[in-house]
Amino acid sequence: MRRKTSKILYGSCAFLGLVAATVSTGAIAQDAPPAAEEDDGIVVTGTRIKSAGLSSTSPISTLDGEQIQLQRAVTIEDISVKIPQLAGGVNSTSVGSDAFGAQTLDLRNLGQNRTLVLINGTRALPFSFRNAVDVNSIPAPLLKRVDVLTGGAAAVYGADAVAGVVNFIINDDFEGLQANINYRAVAGGASQKSAHLMGGMKLGDRGSIVGYVEYTDRDALLAGKRSFARNGAATLPIGGNFTDVASGRTFSYDANGAFTLTPQTTDYTPLFLLAQPLRRINADAFFKYELFEGVETYGRVMYSTVKTQGGTRSGQNPPTTGTAGVNVQISQTNPFLDPQARAQLTFVNGFANVNVRRSLGELGPTFAENKRDNIQAQIGFRGEITPAISWDAYYQYGRSKESITVKGDGLKASFAGLVNTTDIFGPGGDFTSVLQDFDFGDRKRTQQVAS
Repeated sequence: MRRKTSKILYGSCAFLGLVAATVSTGAIAQDAPPAAEEDDGIVVTGTRIKSAGLSSTSPISTLDGEQIQLQRAVTIEDISVKIPQLAGGVNSTSVGSDAFGAQTLDLRNLGQNRTLVLINGTRALPFSFRNAVDVNSIPAPLLKRVDVLTGGAAAVYGADAVAGVVNFIINDDFEGLQANINYRAVAGGASQKSAHLMGGMKLGDRGSIVGYVEYTDRDALLAGKRSFARNGAATLPIGGNFTDVASGRTFSYDANGAFTLTPQTTDYTPLFLLAQPLRRINADAFFKYELFEGVETYGRVMYSTVKTQGGTRSGQNPPTTGTAGVNVQISQTNPFLDPQARAQLTFVNGFANVNVRRSLGELGPTFAENKRDNIQAQIGFRGEITPAISWDAYYQYGRSKESITVKGDGLKASFAGLVNTTDIFGPGGDFTSVLQDFDFGDRKRTQQVAS
């Protein structure tokens, strides 16, 4: 018992000593002068700002305005080609496409008419017979952000949103005046110059209006300026391949005009367009105004005109007499017949029946000239009934008009009438009388949406 008691007493003394030391230390700390407080800044390393991708039932990819500015985007094409989801579709440089200078979007490669394009949540205007939108008509410098919905959109927007939805949000709160001039120099061709002017102002403290004007001009780029593209499939020769129908004897002329018994071909690929020339003008206006508390009106007017010169759907080769050739009557007195060619022909009653397989390369490549005008106007009203319930009603009208003219082509039937008045034996003949433009007329499309 004594041993246990002494242990308890020693433990109690130790505890009291510890308390005393603590109290003494506290007294010394109180006597010391207070240390100066440092005013450190607060650094935010994360955010919980609301994002559409966090609350949506379908995945949404968002590209904000700062990212767009960092890319120095002049057009939507400058943005879309760098985003995997938007990389599909044709672009404005495409030569063989009937998009003619348009940049379209094709999510998941399901078709351009299965990707719905919205501007501020409402439908953009498709062009021509396509249910696709030329997104280069949308002002890239005025973008606040771009939302890409890649799944589940068809249930809300219908069959034209099977692949997804791309929503371009315009900064209709922009204030001030901004001008930009841009020049992109490319060796050999496809250099581009563009300029835009945008301005915005407040309408009192109840609304705002924003305007935008853009001009773009791009030069052509020929395949001959690029080593990887200057060689292609050959076609009928510019000098001509000739067959005397009566005897079956054949002869040809090469690209230098020399007589030969070896059949010839000509490769016109160096004259083909790799990037088509383009001229585009955009003019847009966006506004919003609070009519009275809880009710706001909004709208937009967008105009775009595009002129291009590109390849036709059948290619860019000059007109020819056709793979099978065309039979013509060569007169014995034809002044362009040299002795070598004359010796190969069989004349009956002063004429020789000759099959001619030749391209009319003197006329240059065939091309399609296109002009497209788009205009869209919208007026809408929106408001809130409660913080959780809102309403939105709008009407919009759009019209797309497009004209296509194929130039540099000709009528094969006209060729037979000039074989004795024009030198068809070798290059250099005058075939301008064969030329004919083919006008495919105007294609118009109107769109009216009420929602």
